Amino acid sequence: MGNNTLTPGQIYEAWTAIGHKKGTTPAFKLLLLGVLGGIFIGLGAHGNILANYLFADIN
Repeated sequence: MGNNTLTPGQIYEAWTAIGHKKGTTPAFKLLLLGVLGGIFIGLGAHGNILANYLFADIN
């Protein structure tokens, strides 16, 4: 098993690359990803409410 740790300089380079990529992402793509994320959160909440309603009487 190899050494999978990064030096502080490598961590800095990785984080700055991630930040640059996020900062240069087109606004339409960010909006689309935000809407899709909200839809998935809403579906999970709806599933929770539905499961609580359907299984509320089971003892």
